Amino acid sequence: MESVYLAEFLGQVGEFLCRCVDDYFFVSTDPNRVASLYYLMREGIPDYNCFIKASKSKTNIFISSELETSDEEWVVFCGWRFSVTSGHVARDFSSYAGLDSCATLTFSMGSSNSGEE
Repeated sequence: MESVYLAEFLGQVGEFLCRCVDDYFFVSTDPNRVASLYYLMREGIPDYNCFIKASKSKTNIFISSELETSDEEWVVFCGWRFSVTSGHVARDFSSYAGLDSCATLTFSMGSSNSGEE
């Protein structure tokens, strides 16, 4: 999906697009690029049943009144903390504190194909 619908956001100097399962994290210093990706994702990518919920999205620039704007210095994404002011990146597993790591994984047990012949 990324190589077809999000190609213009991949590999650009000064930008970073990361996907972790069904979550996306995009960094750019260009507010127009951030808005462009937001509107693309808001419209959705029906071929992949990919749609975002504005209520679960956040940005540090104003794009739309339906999208939460944050002035926090740090953004946490999938175990990493990103500084929106300095660009510093650090590990942050605080959201997993007190959890058994097995509780963060889901396995489908419904498949009848065990991979054995």
